[in-house]
Amino acid sequence: MADPRSLTSRFHQQTKQRQLLPADESKWPEEWKTISYKTYERLKRIPLQQEEKINASLITTLDSRRTSRSFSQNPVTLSQWSTLLRHGVGITNASKELRAYPSAGGRFPLETYLIIFQASSTLPAGIYHYAVDAHALNVLLEKEFSSEEKNSLFTYPWAANAAAALFFAACFHRTEEKYGDRGYRSILLEAGHAGQNVHLLARALNLSCCSLAGTHDEKIEQLLGIDGVTESLVYALLLG
Repeated sequence: MADPRSLTSRFHQQTKQRQLLPADESKWPEEWKTISYKTYERLKRIPLQQEEKINASLITTLDSRRTSRSFSQNPVTLSQWSTLLRHGVGITNASKELRAYPSAGGRFPLETYLIIFQASSTLPAGIYHYAVDAHALNVLLEKEFSSEEKNSLFTYPWAANAAAALFFAACFHRTEEKYGDRGYRSILLEAGHAGQNVHLLARALNLSCCSLAGTHDEKIEQLLGIDGVTESLVYALLLG
């Protein structure tokens, strides 16, 4: 039985009440109606243009989706990343800035980062941020990772065999400025929606994919250049 004094129990009980919003949207502050993007104006950017063609049906992909902890030595290609990011977390309607997963109030608090461990001919090993508005990768740092460095990020030794890791970090204020503390629930649900998209696309691309909670969050956040408070890691997936 759950301890009613636990932090999770108290948080759940105290966020059952929704923050009442004005019914008249014209009275909403402008920030509630503005979608924010994280930008890195001075950094090199790699466009994501060519995509992998997927022939698998949705039903087949759903039925065959499995978590896999076995990874090949092959890198994830740039075209595979283009498909994963466009259809997993990207904008699917440019005029309305809608995306491939639901977001409470259309606030889209998630930012997506990649750490490439296994380089391909078109994508060096290193740390990247997905520029969702441009469908491109911001190059945060080109870097080769040693086995020791990879092991320092995860609690499982097999994680070092992955070709890459994908991380979702949450900019909490985007949702919480509209929905208060209850918005935190929506952020975690949103990360799950986006993570399932990545899982299904990885399966359709014949890539192994494993979501995991065995992460050393502060170490990863330091690598990604986020403070862990206003923007913090909420979801991690390994691919290869």
